[in-house]
Amino acid sequence: MKKNIFISVFFILIVILLVILVKVEKNNSRLIEVSYNDLSSKMEEYVEGLIYVPSNNEDNGLIDYFKSEYKAKVLKSDLSLNEIVELINNYNLDIDAKKPMFFIFDEGAIIGGFDAQLSETEANEMFRYYFFNEIPSSMTYYKTLSSADEFIKKVNSKELTVSVFGYDECSYCNLYKPVFNKVAKDYNLNIYYFDTNKYDKDEYSKITDIDITIPSTCTTTGESTTLKESYPKPMTLVTKQGKLVVCIGGYVNETTLIKKLKEFKVLEGDK
Repeated sequence: MKKNIFISVFFILIVILLVILVKVEKNNSRLIEVSYNDLSSKMEEYVEGLIYVPSNNEDNGLIDYFKSEYKAKVLKSDLSLNEIVELINNYNLDIDAKKPMFFIFDEGAIIGGFDAQLSETEANEMFRYYFFNEIPSSMTYYKTLSSADEFIKKVNSKELTVSVFGYDECSYCNLYKPVFNKVAKDYNLNIYYFDTNKYDKDEYSKITDIDITIPSTCTTTGESTTLKESYPKPMTLVTKQGKLVVCIGGYVNETTLIKKLKEFKVLEGDK
């Protein structure tokens, strides 16, 4: 008799647990609907995620993708075009106002947005661009060179050449990419990026053989070094006729990079 009671209680507890799990999963999977006035408080509450703005109150297939792939929180807000424009202006975003669209928020602030009608691949690129600093090919303005000979020719030319050395596993290099990519775009400037891990080994060794000394002002050890030896990454070098004009060691923000490039006449004007 006691055994039967125990079994019955056990199965009741299992059923209750399953009901709770189903409710939790349902709550996690549903969209969180938010009004325009409540967006700020909800973004602070959830810290990071996406805001989906529908065109006709419909859902979007990308929502399930972001939830499953990134466990992303998705708020849904049926904003008017005027409210979308106001958000874009408030957060100083360089994007077009449209519906349907996604806004991306991080640390309580909107950091970007994109068309909700993009393909899954394109939308994934945009998501990773804003959260992981991975720049999509369509938004890449810095350049890469396929051979050492091309680079050596640039270094030895009469023109100022801007080069950045880094690698994908370097967190500060990844933070720096959007900075010099934007400068390349805004000033129509050729900036060449070299991934020291992905570049062909034999070709890259030709580059490191170039007789360029990196001064102590750009190293963390306080001693000068060369491309062949160890040096901080990211490392920005400006060269002309085979000589180093200026170096920038490590990550710098956009304002500092522009100031340095203007100081050495790589950039001109007040843009």
